[in-house]
Amino acid sequence: MRRPRTIRGRLLLTVMLAAAALTTIASVAFGFALAHALSDDADDVARLQAARELANVHWRGGRVVVASHARPVDALVWILQGDHIVAAPNVDPALTRAVPPYVRSGTDFVDVAGQNVRLHATPIKDSANARVGSVVVGISLAPFRGTQQASLTIWLIAAGTLLVGVFFASRWLIDSTLRPVARMTSDAEAWSTSDALQRFARGEQRDELDRLAVTLDGLLDRVSGSLRREQQLTLELSHELRTPLARLVAEADTALRRPRSSADYVRGLQAVLDDGRQMATIVETLMSAAQAEASSQRGVSDPGEVLSDAIDDCEQLAAERRIAFAVEEAPEDVRFGVDAAYAARVLRPLVENACKYADSTVRFAVWRDGPRAAISVEDDGPGLAADERERVFEPGVRGSAADRPGAAAGAGLGLPLARRLARAVSGDVEAEEAQAGARFVLRLPLAPPM
Repeated sequence: MRRPRTIRGRLLLTVMLAAAALTTIASVAFGFALAHALSDDADDVARLQAARELANVHWRGGRVVVASHARPVDALVWILQGDHIVAAPNVDPALTRAVPPYVRSGTDFVDVAGQNVRLHATPIKDSANARVGSVVVGISLAPFRGTQQASLTIWLIAAGTLLVGVFFASRWLIDSTLRPVARMTSDAEAWSTSDALQRFARGEQRDELDRLAVTLDGLLDRVSGSLRREQQLTLELSHELRTPLARLVAEADTALRRPRSSADYVRGLQAVLDDGRQMATIVETLMSAAQAEASSQRGVSDPGEVLSDAIDDCEQLAAERRIAFAVEEAPEDVRFGVDAAYAARVLRPLVENACKYADSTVRFAVWRDGPRAAISVEDDGPGLAADERERVFEPGVRGSAADRPGAAAGAGLGLPLARRLARAVSGDVEAEEAQAGARFVLRLPLAPPM
C-alpha cells in the first residue's frame, strides 16, 4: 500500500488502521465470549432436563423403573441400567449407539460428532447410594449455534458501520483540526515583506495550534526586530556619517581648488584625519551596539575594573588639563551584566566629557540601583542648564559650556553614542541635577548572582 503524502492522509490512515485492529480484536474476543456463554447455557439446560428426568426414574426390585409421563416426542432422553439402554428416543441409531460409550467414559458433557447434539449423563443410584444406571439427556446445539451466528452477524454489521462512522468522523475531525494550519499557510503565502506586522495568533490560547501560532509570532517578532535593527543601523550610519563626510569632502575640495601653504595643507590634513577618526568611532560604536542587541550572551564584568580601564584611556587628556580622579570603592556585590570591554566603551565618552569640562576633579561612584548597576561621573565644571540635560544627547549638540574660553574641542557625538551603546543592552545614560558641575549616570543591567 502506498503511503499517503499528506499529513491529513497519514493521520486518517493511522486512525483507520488502529480502528480496524481494535475492531478485529474486539470481534474475536466477542466471538469467544459468546461461544463460551452459549455453551454454558446449553450445559445448564442439559442439567435442568436431566434433573427433571431423574425424578421419574426409580430403582425397584433390582432394576430401573421408568415412570410413565408425558415426555415430548422429540425429547432426547436415554435411560440406562448399567450399560444397557432401558429406554431410548426415536432418533438416528448412530446417536443411540454413541450413548453407552459416553457413559462408560465418565465425561460430564460430550458433543456427538456429526449429530450437532451435546450429551449429559446423571447417575441413577440405589438405596445404598451405589450407581446402578444413568439418565442421559441430549441437547440440540442448533438453536445455540444459530443464536451465535446471528449475534456474530449483527456484531460484524455493527463493527462495519462503526468503522464507516469512524472514517467520516476522523476525516471531519482531522480536517477541522488542520484547517487553522491551512489558513496559516495561506496567510504566510499571501503576506509580502511589507506585511511585517501581520501575525498568526488570533484570540486566547486554547490548544496546541494556538500555542504554535504564538510561538511563530514570537519568531516573527524576533525576525522583525532584527530587520528593524538593521534598518535602524543603516539609518543611523547614514545620519551620523553625513556630517563628517561632508566636512571631509569640503576640506579636500578646498585644498584642491588652489595652491595653499604647507601650514594650510597640514591643517587640512589634520581636519581630514579628525573626520576620519570620528567616522571610525561612529561605525565602531554603532556596530558594537548592533552586535550587543543581537547577542544573548553579554558576559559579566567588575565595575571597578571597567572604571579603571576607562580612566586609563583618558589619562593623557586628564594630565593635559590637570584633572584629578576621585573614585569611591565599588560594592563587592555589584557586577555589570555586560563584558568589561563593552562597559568600558560605554563609560569612556562620559569620562572624556568630564575631563574636558572639569575645573580640577572628576568623581566616580558605583551602587546598586534596583535591577541595574549604576556608576556616576561628576565633574566640578560649569555644568549643564536644565534645558540642556536632554539636548546634549542629540548628535552634534554641545552644551553652553563649550562656548567658554579654553573649552576643549568636540563634535558633540560622545554622549549620544554612549547612550546608544547603553540602551542596546537595556541600560541608559542620563544627565542628572548636580550641586556643582555636570553629573552623568550610566546604568547597566546587573549580573545574576553567582
